[in-house]
Amino acid sequence: MNSHFKWKELTSDGLLKEPSNKGPYYEEDVLNGYGGGFASQVLAEEALSRWFKKYNTSPDFVLIEIFSK
Repeated sequence: MNSHFKWKELTSDGLLKEPSNKGPYYEEDVLNGYGGGFASQVLAEEALSRWFKKYNTSPDFVLIEIFSK
């Protein structure tokens, strides 16, 4: 069994959505990367820390672990 981690944005009405891309349209940053997530929780937390430092955003994020066969 394989697993990976992804960040989801927690909305005020309790939904989990894909985080919005940031930056200019020709060079958008994607929090979860274009590969579909992170191999470990540590890597995911480091990416979120860099995201907060770079964009100073305030939404709440939830880290989910996705399992696949």
